[in-house]
Amino acid sequence: MLRVVQKTFYGPRNERYAHLQDVSFGLGLPRMILVAVMVLFGLFPRLMLDLVQTAVIPFMGGLPR
Repeated sequence: MLRVVQKTFYGPRNERYAHLQDVSFGLGLPRMILVAVMVLFGLFPRLMLDLVQTAVIPFMGGLPR
């Protein structure tokens, strides 16, 4: 596993991909926002559970037991 990480991130740049550029800020911003939201809900799942609970409880009340 460490070899894969080393060759992927720290190895020499492949000449076949030398023409590619880094992601611009405009394309990276939505990804950063998504990662921040995922980390937020990962650390504080109660934030999302409170929102979901209001919709799930009425739905579960209509199901047969």
